[in-house]
Amino acid sequence: MDTLYKDHLKYRKKKLEDSIVLMKEGKIEKDQSVLKEYKSITEELKMCTENKKENENIPEETNLEVYLENSDRIIPQGIAKIFYKSGLFTDIKSEAQAIVKILAGRALGLSPIQSMTNVYIIKDKIGYSTKVYLSKIKKTNGKYDYSVIESTDESCVLEFYKDGEVLGRSSFNREKAQRSGLINYPTYKGYPQLMFFYRAASTGIKMYMPEILDGGAFIEDFIEVEGNESSQKKVVAIEGNEINVKEGSDGGDQKEERL
Repeated sequence: MDTLYKDHLKYRKKKLEDSIVLMKEGKIEKDQSVLKEYKSITEELKMCTENKKENENIPEETNLEVYLENSDRIIPQGIAKIFYKSGLFTDIKSEAQAIVKILAGRALGLSPIQSMTNVYIIKDKIGYSTKVYLSKIKKTNGKYDYSVIESTDESCVLEFYKDGEVLGRSSFNREKAQRSGLINYPTYKGYPQLMFFYRAASTGIKMYMPEILDGGAFIEDFIEVEGNESSQKKVVAIEGNEINVKEGSDGGDQKEERL
């Protein structure tokens, strides 16, 4: 629990205590909601104290600087709370999910904000943006590398290397996108060159340098292309875009799209 939030709880608890005293003296009417809130805040502060004792060697997260200085040990609860309450990250449904994203990103050296924008929770699984692994390749100081052989709105070809030696090539083009059904989705229609690049990259990394993944997965791994009419729920996730397709009450599809 971050310091500012904890101070807010203490302040609120004091106000509630004043109200309870007035209720006992008969100066104001009894209000069960006041008693209920007082009990809830008391329990939350108690839990905070117990957690602090258990983690006394872990620095308390009070601001971003503290987090960055101690990111290998700190519990990102305070920052996760801010991210969740901001409402800017629609794929997280709780503070706990925000913490999971931050910790998953930390494993690949991402900052909290990078984790929120490049780590995805899809169908209860964690997937990483292709950009994360491409960046990881470039940080190996030449041990692993790739180059762009061709990149257009029709096709993308990448070549992958290890210790200067060619491992092989990976490609993705309009024909493959049409065959898989991906070409029908907004990002493929609007940004084919970029989407073909990401597809060629994720395929090449999985084929030629799987050790870069460290057991992780690309968000493309969770794509379900529409085609099964009996499906009750389909989730289509593509780089930089998430489309949730749910069966509507009238039997039709309702789509939610996030760019």
